[in-house]
Amino acid sequence: MSWARVYDMLKHVSLERQDLCRDLMAKHRDRLKAAPGSGGAHHAWPGGYLEHVLQCMRLAVDLRLVLPRPAAVSVQDAVLVMFLHDLEKPWRYVAPVDPRAAGSKNERGSFRDELIRGAGIVLTDGQAEAVRHVEGEGDDYVPGGRAMSPLAAFCHACDVISARILFDEGRPTPSGGT
Repeated sequence: MSWARVYDMLKHVSLERQDLCRDLMAKHRDRLKAAPGSGGAHHAWPGGYLEHVLQCMRLAVDLRLVLPRPAAVSVQDAVLVMFLHDLEKPWRYVAPVDPRAAGSKNERGSFRDELIRGAGIVLTDGQAEAVRHVEGEGDDYVPGGRAMSPLAAFCHACDVISARILFDEGRPTPSGGT
């Protein structure tokens, strides 16, 4: 069950943030469990959201070990960013839908940030930047520049691997198993 495994993966973040993230999970349990990971591109089944988040968290822990400069990315930061990076999706895909979660990319990001703040989770500037850039540099891209920090680029890589390579991993089988 992805729920329990996501809950367990939070052991990699600070104790204070573990409690806040787990409280957030408990408060929105039914919505998080029902949400797909996307509208069709990856993990697009009920429960796919948690499967995608879990994959991203696991990738963050496992891939950090093979970085040539592992000190450039903290496991605590990466797991926290992966937990929060798509937080608006359960409000985008599960009724009642919040229009802010289904709006433009900027509106979705603002809504996600409101959910994070509402849960009492205070991010460092680096963590907030990484959450903002998990899907790439977007409008912040400047030729010859670097909008993404190492943490953001690492988390972006984890998200891409989950969404574009492991997009159907964890899909329930017709018999109900995974």
